[in-house]
Amino acid sequence: YFTLMDILTVPKKKSLPPGIRLLRLFYVLNASFFLITSLTFFSYLDVTLFGVILPMKPAIALRLILLIFPVYFIFGLSRLKKETYITATAYHLFFIINGIVKLFNLRNNNLILKPIFEIAAKPQYQARTFMDLIFVPARIYAVHILGISVSLAIVIYLFKKRKIFLN
Repeated sequence: YFTLMDILTVPKKKSLPPGIRLLRLFYVLNASFFLITSLTFFSYLDVTLFGVILPMKPAIALRLILLIFPVYFIFGLSRLKKETYITATAYHLFFIINGIVKLFNLRNNNLILKPIFEIAAKPQYQARTFMDLIFVPARIYAVHILGISVSLAIVIYLFKKRKIFLN
């Protein structure tokens, strides 16, 4: 774990590998965009955990946890400690599993697709073409697949670099 001095002091080790610096930048952007979207679209963003839409209080708690982890990784990756490696790997494996479950839920119980089609059928939101109805769900699938792919790439990278964390 990290002390306040660990966070405030600059590491005296050799400079970080470029991939680790890029990963730290990813977490800075991740935390920033997550914070902005959570504050801006708070009431519109449902939190789905393994296919279950969470009620308001657990959803807020999970959002805070999901914000804390990237901030932890920003500082943890500058120290290259074993705890950071294990936590980051587990964090991304969680997102991979949750993303796969969401994809199957999208396909099987129309958790998201059914409301989209219902909204699109209303006269004020009438889709201009049938293709408009197809592209909205396709984008939702693409976002989940992209998230799974990014997390998988990070897990693979961390696994390949595990020696620098475990020394």
